[in-house]
Amino acid sequence: MEDLKKYYGLDRSKFICLGMLCGTDYTLGIDGVGPVTGMEILSQFPGESLEPLEKFSKWYREKINQKNVRPENPIRAKLLRLLIPESFPNRVIFDAYHDANVDDSNEPFSWSMPQLSELRQFATERFGWSEAKTDGFLLPVLKSLNSKETQKKIDFYFKPANNQSSNNNVITEKLKIKRSKRLNEAIRKNIQLSIDMKRQNDKHSKTIQGRQLNRNKKRSKSNKIIDGRKNKISKVNQTSSSSFQDNDTCMLSEESSSD
Repeated sequence: MEDLKKYYGLDRSKFICLGMLCGTDYTLGIDGVGPVTGMEILSQFPGESLEPLEKFSKWYREKINQKNVRPENPIRAKLLRLLIPESFPNRVIFDAYHDANVDDSNEPFSWSMPQLSELRQFATERFGWSEAKTDGFLLPVLKSLNSKETQKKIDFYFKPANNQSSNNNVITEKLKIKRSKRLNEAIRKNIQLSIDMKRQNDKHSKTIQGRQLNRNKKRSKSNKIIDGRKNKISKVNQTSSSSFQDNDTCMLSEESSSD
């Protein structure tokens, strides 16, 4: 995530928003929006969490309903040619990625052979497939699973690194690939937005801390005033009590003399 933020200005929430624009396992996205246009949308509508997509959707619907209104810039003019579904953006989809229900079990993972008969029944009930059609998909998979090497090692997908440094920076190097002018401009804006948002959050935090400090000072001053008043009252009470005792003593003395 640190490399994505450094080279593309994408934090976790923005990365999820980009996926929702382009399409994921949970959503089809917006037709005509790929990674570059998605990055441009995020650069035009800043915010945290789902705010960029909510702002984009609100802006789009307002502009579509207004005739003869000139868009603010060429990028936004192009965005008005898109067709955005009424349900976009869906908070449920965002939350499914952001707050994913992940299995935290520490038990070792193990593979087992698929149950062919139950899969045939499932495909028939859910998809209306014949047994022959289901077998056409499943039998090659079972054959592959029964072979000696069912899964290639991870180093099969990467060329051997010449040194340890390059091996540690495979992902970073991939993020440095040559990019188009459009993408570079969108990335530049996203990175600047991230910097501005961080400054704003830091300023807000300092403001809150300053207010809290002032409250604590006022509370401390009030407590001192209250304590001072309590001490004065206590002294007055002590003085009054002492005077009452002296009066009682005098009265007793006078009564004794009279007797």
